[in-house]
Amino acid sequence: MKKINNIKEYTLLLLVLSIGAIIRLYNLNTFTFYPDSWSYYSGALEILNLNTFSIAYLTQEGTPIILSFFLSFLDKTVQNAQLIITLYSIITLPLIYLIFKKLSNNVGISLVGSLIFFISSDFVFIS
Repeated sequence: MKKINNIKEYTLLLLVLSIGAIIRLYNLNTFTFYPDSWSYYSGALEILNLNTFSIAYLTQEGTPIILSFFLSFLDKTVQNAQLIITLYSIITLPLIYLIFKKLSNNVGISLVGSLIFFISSDFVFIS
């Protein structure tokens, strides 16, 4: 019985993650680069071009540091930056679910809370 519940939980989680990923990937657009993403991108370029580091990058969840690492292997274009930030956002989605599950100790609440978080326009547009 527990194994069946685990399969249902993982299937629902995969569905919720897929919805979050599709919304984020659909939001990619070369004409829109939101202010938070722009600050990550400009911070990454500063790290790469000037070889500087600011403690402010750590207050932005370390995203400029991670972005600069990946952009060092790719072209330093806005499109690549958007894709990396979006993939970074998608990778963090399961961690959000696990945090909800640990705090609530309830699979249903965790899935609903994660879904709300995953489709929230603020988090989608920042990614």
